[in-house]
Amino acid sequence: KETRIELCSEIVRSGIKASANIQEVGYWLHKAIAYAIEDKDSEGFDEALDLLDAYATFFISEETIMKIKIL
Repeated sequence: KETRIELCSEIVRSGIKASANIQEVGYWLHKAIAYAIEDKDSEGFDEALDLLDAYATFFISEETIMKIKIL
């Protein structure tokens, strides 16, 4: 489980650095969160919140909001 979360997180991080499509990056963040909460325990939910905290600025930055409006 931890390996899958780390792999998805690394894909998200790399996608952000490479200015990848927001939908692709979001897909992998979604997968990481799904893996984190699959056991429905507090540790998994904490991991999911950490992921959201780590990558939220990419999804809510002004530049990204402008990209969404264009789409």
